[in-house]
Amino acid sequence: MKWISLLALLMVVFAFKPSEPCNRDFKVLSAQKQTFYGGVAGSPVVTVYKLTLKAKRKMLLTPDSAWAEDRIDQVVIDVDSFKTVNSHRVKRGETVHLRFEIRSDSEIGGGDYQMKVPGSRENKAPIDVKNGLVLSYKGGKSKILVINDITPLETVYYP
Repeated sequence: MKWISLLALLMVVFAFKPSEPCNRDFKVLSAQKQTFYGGVAGSPVVTVYKLTLKAKRKMLLTPDSAWAEDRIDQVVIDVDSFKTVNSHRVKRGETVHLRFEIRSDSEIGGGDYQMKVPGSRENKAPIDVKNGLVLSYKGGKSKILVINDITPLETVYYP
């Protein structure tokens, strides 16, 4: 009787464990972010997110959007250091590098020539994440990838 009650207690405890969203298309190898502050007056603050993913299946990957910092922007696939594409045929086990930038609004000029340059649009993610990001894509089965563990790199302050 004692073992049955202990087993029932353990089952109740593990039943309330919050589960991580499971993605059937990718395994996250690394997620990094680096913030850049421009030195010129009116320069936007830009945070660059770089994702390294390993494909679990073959597909035609077309990244759509990414949400971070309550903003949304377009995602590109880095094929190599000089070439980016919007769509890529991915093989099972292949490593994929994605990148997107979140820009703040900036104001340039002064006096009568003040102009506001919009940054990334403000938008709430479809899934609530505190300090992470949400990636939306086409071509796989899951369609959304949630990443909560992002490694911040050194902040760059331009002179």
